[in-house]
Amino acid sequence: MDKYNTFSRRFVALIIDGIILSALNFLLEQLYTENRIVILTVSFLVLVFPYLYSILFHAKFGQTIGKMICKVKVIDVTETKEISLNQAFLRDAIPLILVVTLFIMSNIVLSEPYSESYQPTAAAFVILLIPSLLIYIWSILEIVTLLGDRKSRALHDKIANTVVVKE
Repeated sequence: MDKYNTFSRRFVALIIDGIILSALNFLLEQLYTENRIVILTVSFLVLVFPYLYSILFHAKFGQTIGKMICKVKVIDVTETKEISLNQAFLRDAIPLILVVTLFIMSNIVLSEPYSESYQPTAAAFVILLIPSLLIYIWSILEIVTLLGDRKSRALHDKIANTVVVKE
């Protein structure tokens, strides 16, 4: 059972990955320009890069850099094989869909930010509140399921049929 006691290691791994991704995002943000297409593209990349990082590293290595340092690994729930690209994608699919939806909706609802006189309506903020609230609820469910499961499987692990174990 001890091999499943990974909460603190996963938390530290998340912080390490956050530091790495913050540095990369800082570099991406140096591409700032007045061109709206470039701004949208860079903003989108900054938004989805953490998920691409997670999906690709988990598919290739079963770990992100943070998990490598903290010596935890994501494996198939059978504990007999590595995870597939599909499983790696499923682990991040819900939050990825929610943040992309929020990005698209915010760019539609707030489509006039370059106009000095533009004032978003209260309805616009309510529309944007929905995916934001869903992201918050998802995060809470992740923690609750992780802490309540005997193998410390978070909701994304259950969806993808994966488990995180100590190396």
